[in-house]
Amino acid sequence: MHTLLMIAILTALSFIIYQDFKFRAVSWVVFPILFMLAVINGVQYVGTAELMRSSLINIGFVVAIFISLTIYFSIKNRSFTNIIDNQIGVADLLLLLVICTVFSPVNFLIYYVSSLFLITLVSAGYIILKQNTKAEIPLAAGFSATLICILVFQMSSVDVNLYDDMLALQVLNKL
Repeated sequence: MHTLLMIAILTALSFIIYQDFKFRAVSWVVFPILFMLAVINGVQYVGTAELMRSSLINIGFVVAIFISLTIYFSIKNRSFTNIIDNQIGVADLLLLLVICTVFSPVNFLIYYVSSLFLITLVSAGYIILKQNTKAEIPLAAGFSATLICILVFQMSSVDVNLYDDMLALQVLNKL
């Protein structure tokens, strides 16, 4: 059952990558399906109460980021700026909210920061190579690709539990 669930999650993430690159838009139908699959997976790993606690903390972080970005762009533009669909797509936000159900809080922060860093590097390389300063960053595709890598790694490693902060905290303490 777990293998089929992971295959379904990986398939949905692959679908997001395809649509984001091909059409620069993602069908909204994939998000409730992916959310349902991620919640089922999370409940199997940590139970309903722990999944809700972690997810709400992660959602709080995403809300704080989006409020901060809205304030930044509003100050920069000297008027209220809605960052959704101007700087960040709806699909990017919906995917981030789904991803909030896949990680414990520390693991989510590590995933979010490292994914954004990697997506920025790859996008900057593309922009430099293609000399396309108007290129849009396929953020949903980037988040999906990095999440696929992490989920495949988790499936191949017994020691990795994305819902437990202990390993991440041990590694961070050694740095």
